[in-house]
Amino acid sequence: MASGRPDWYSSVAMHGKHNNDYITVNVDELGNMLAKIQGLFGATLKTIAVDTNGIMKANLAVQDLDYLNILSEGVGDVIATSNYGGNGIVVVHTVNPGKTLYLGLLIATLYINIGGNYWVGVRDDGAVEQYHFLKGTSAVGQPTQVIAIPFSPVLKIGEDWDISLWSNDASLLINAFVFGYEK
Repeated sequence: MASGRPDWYSSVAMHGKHNNDYITVNVDELGNMLAKIQGLFGATLKTIAVDTNGIMKANLAVQDLDYLNILSEGVGDVIATSNYGGNGIVVVHTVNPGKTLYLGLLIATLYINIGGNYWVGVRDDGAVEQYHFLKGTSAVGQPTQVIAIPFSPVLKIGEDWDISLWSNDASLLINAFVFGYEK
């Protein structure tokens, strides 16, 4: 749970649930979050490792999941894919002909080394931007950001449309992971 200014450009505090209590996540003197991210894999609680720059060294993949739990409208072809890029448009996933994508989760990681503009969104079959999940301007020195957007109910995206990412500089990199199913 995060609380912040009404414009949601910055968070004032982030809280996590521990048993029945909500506790504030610690930050260092620069305001960077100090947290350990863990996930349950089978009966084992595992910690996600980070490198010396604090960048996660794990990519979520279907084979790493114990179960898939977004199939509210029936089983289809599971889509769990990611792509990475900067300085232009990169397609993360294009919906297959005759199918509809039921998007359950989008996770985007912004690696910010320079001030610039970016977005992650949906384009129609003519490659025209229809809407954005994320859109913003970064500042020099801004920390890496990980943003998770769950869709409940799932978001329907039509055939031949795509989920894409874009930035205006090669030093403003985005990794986007999408999880859902096509039917």
